[in-house]
Amino acid sequence: VEHVRGGTRSAAIMLGGATAAIVGNAVSDASIGLAFWPGTTGSQTGGRADSNTVANCDLGITASRVNVPLQLRDNTVSDAGTGAGIQLLSPLVPTDVLFNTIAGCDTGLAIHGGLVNATVEVQDNSITDGPSFPSFGIYTSTSVGDTAHMDVVAHLRRNTISGNSYGIFLNEDPQRTDRRTRVVIGGAPADANQIGNSTAMEIFLANCDDSINAQHNLWFVDCGEIEDHVYHQFDDASLGRVDFSNATCSACEVSITGDADTSGAITSSDIIYLVNFVFKGGPDPLPVADAGDVNCSGEVNSSDVIYLVNFVFKGGPTPCDVCSIL
Repeated sequence: VEHVRGGTRSAAIMLGGATAAIVGNAVSDASIGLAFWPGTTGSQTGGRADSNTVANCDLGITASRVNVPLQLRDNTVSDAGTGAGIQLLSPLVPTDVLFNTIAGCDTGLAIHGGLVNATVEVQDNSITDGPSFPSFGIYTSTSVGDTAHMDVVAHLRRNTISGNSYGIFLNEDPQRTDRRTRVVIGGAPADANQIGNSTAMEIFLANCDDSINAQHNLWFVDCGEIEDHVYHQFDDASLGRVDFSNATCSACEVSITGDADTSGAITSSDIIYLVNFVFKGGPDPLPVADAGDVNCSGEVNSSDVIYLVNFVFKGGPTPCDVCSIL
């Protein structure tokens, strides 16, 4: 579906007051790529969006006031312009945002308010490369439109957030201090996010006076310099405190050399990803292009594709640790 342009609610694929699955579609050049909109009073809105590709839309995937559990997973969203890759407006029930790849969007994931029992689980996503300043990896706000205000409740686990102006930006309306930001960033060793390479701040609290648990994350900065990359109570006494203790730090962003799609394992899909990058001008390996340098030659080329094929299908040597040469 392509070239669908119109007003603020013009979408390539829209579910209005319906519960269904949007699966395996390719959408490009639309005002909105995929939309879950509320219907008439008493209608149900929700379902899932799975394995879709959304490119060059003003707003990639949006869901407003869903009242049936919603799952957004394994979608690829790129180049969302001034909109968000994925946007959630006041979810009324738990919502899962899982295993999505979001790149080149001014805002990767935006969460605006929600009910206190409607936790947004944000897990295993890659949110990278905001194209301009200011860009946000994950943006939350207690404001929903011009007049409505709701708490934000979310848990961020095992995400890669890299190459944006602000990695995680938590905003509150200073006129409505009764609304809270209940966001956990990591919080346990098994939930560590990978955070780094933001041009402004990795975590920024804007009028947010709530304390934030950001323990047990992997930071791509020196551990002694994390404070320089977090804007919170230390910088402004009216703000909440970000607890970034129990951090792991590394100057290298690559966890598994050859895992080009950051799925957590090296598979045939990484070969396809690398072929597209080397021969077809596809996106860089994630989280940075060096992740595709499986033979540690210092560049990513056809020899890396051959190396990876031998490893995956022929029992060839394990990819090197590219961090050792960076």
